[in-house]
Amino acid sequence: MSRYGELRLISCQSATNFAALVAKELETSLVKTQVVTFSNQNVQPEIMENISGSDAYIFMQHSDNLGNAILEMLAMIDAAKYASNANRVTIVVPYFPYARSDKKEGRRISEMAGLIKAFMREAGADRVLTMDPHSNTIEVAHKNLQVDALTATRILAEHIVGEEKDGFVFVAPDVGAAKYVKKHTKGMGIPWAILNKDRKDDTETAEMGDEIMGNVRDKKAFIFDDEALSGSTLIEGVDVLLRNGAIEVSAATTHGFLTKNGPDLIQDSPLQKLYITDTIPLPSQKERGKIEVVSVVQLFAQAIKVRHNDESFHAMRDRH
Repeated sequence: MSRYGELRLISCQSATNFAALVAKELETSLVKTQVVTFSNQNVQPEIMENISGSDAYIFMQHSDNLGNAILEMLAMIDAAKYASNANRVTIVVPYFPYARSDKKEGRRISEMAGLIKAFMREAGADRVLTMDPHSNTIEVAHKNLQVDALTATRILAEHIVGEEKDGFVFVAPDVGAAKYVKKHTKGMGIPWAILNKDRKDDTETAEMGDEIMGNVRDKKAFIFDDEALSGSTLIEGVDVLLRNGAIEVSAATTHGFLTKNGPDLIQDSPLQKLYITDTIPLPSQKERGKIEVVSVVQLFAQAIKVRHNDESFHAMRDRH
């Protein structure tokens, strides 16, 4: 048995399907829980099994009612750590809440990502497991709250390209993203190009220049980004690549929010295909022919197994 105790998986209401799939990969089952929501909207999660001394992993996913999901997660952490005496509590949040709100930049606003980490730690969490956070500041520890960040970049790249590597070019939306994505696609032997995306404010649409670093002419281009909100900026990037001579353009993004009329924008655009992962649940009303979901369940299961067995997380991440 692990020095952290027996492995126990617990799901908040927002992540039941994802957590159940991870549990299946790990050949275990989810801990029975009960969540009561009172008429005044107060929420009360209860853990219905004995998890004392265990290594507990609590799952939460982004949902339409994010505020309630976060409160339920915090209450579940407290119930596991202090009411149920779990030895170690790890929060599994495939998309880290408020990841884009990671700095103040001299303004009188809250650094919400840091605040969420503080809430997690205060509630009793010891670790966080997430994927492709919008900023590397998310990975900085907060008062002994350690953060492990997986990446879907390699999985998406290998899924898209397969064995055929001739005539492809990978495209990053900006210089900052290029460093990250190049690192995780190293050794694939595919050239790179970089778009000129610039986000000047808090709006969901960034400015996209016509300049490109690298050659995309007569190539099949694949844009990699960490998240897509409405998809409008992504489609601007597609137009730029086509104007610069790309034969066709597809895209891959870890977190496919596809808010507002995003799915229809994607379907009606010149984009060939959009690959997203299941870090954000894709409801049936957002499904479109051009949108394909690539699961990262196995990768999260491997990460949990590695941490539970006290093996090297970074060695495991670098292999993927």
